[in-house]
Amino acid sequence: MDVKMVNDMVAEGNAQLVNTGSFPNDWRIRYESAINEAQVSFVGDVWPKKLFWSFHYVSMHLGLRYQVWRGSSGQSNQESESILHSTQFMTEVFFLAVFGRDAGVENRKNASDRYGHLECCRVRTC
Repeated sequence: MDVKMVNDMVAEGNAQLVNTGSFPNDWRIRYESAINEAQVSFVGDVWPKKLFWSFHYVSMHLGLRYQVWRGSSGQSNQESESILHSTQFMTEVFFLAVFGRDAGVENRKNASDRYGHLECCRVRTC
């Protein structure tokens, strides 16, 4: 897997989103391909940091970048919102599949020991 290509693709999407409120053509398809390739390429515990950062950025920060554009332009873009929702969702499902694979009831302590450093917060529901 070409980690630099994934980083560049995420950076390209981020830059265009902040400047125009839209994603480059076929960005969603390229991102989905990267997620699918990562699922096959990195089935072990060793991950390139830059790849993790790129996926994390899409999951957590692209939505905020879109909100910056939306707030400064006073506009919205339904297609971009759809792309954001689908890519954030596929990334979160991907992270759960990769990092939560040991989180079964019988392996909770093991998963906590191995991936606890990745847990940054807990969501409280009302």
